[in-house]
Amino acid sequence: MAEKRTNPQPRVSELASDPDFAELLAAFLSEMPKRISALETALTASDLGTLARLTHQLKGLAGGYGYPTIMEAASDVEQSAKAQAALDVVRNQVNALVDLYRRAGAAGFTKTTETASQTGAAENTG
Repeated sequence: MAEKRTNPQPRVSELASDPDFAELLAAFLSEMPKRISALETALTASDLGTLARLTHQLKGLAGGYGYPTIMEAASDVEQSAKAQAALDVVRNQVNALVDLYRRAGAAGFTKTTETASQTGAAENTG
């Protein structure tokens, strides 16, 4: 079993300082409520197959958008769901994943909005 990752700091994308990625990061983070809802629905239904599929997708997206901690947490859930681990174990992993994802949203929306605003201002003044 993977070690538990606990860090209360906001999760900022490794790509957040790149203005070319600002809109893409904002789009990824804007899908967060829908993705969290789908994870929670699958968990409530004890649907480990759907959880494995959803976390596999999130794992790939998080890695591509510069969120390795979210990618690792999604991978943990995916592996546990595929192994049909105890529901309490999966629930704890999903809760940790959702917490990381929400912290990315809180940190990321601010950072990507600032970057997009600065980029837009620079383009408008030039």
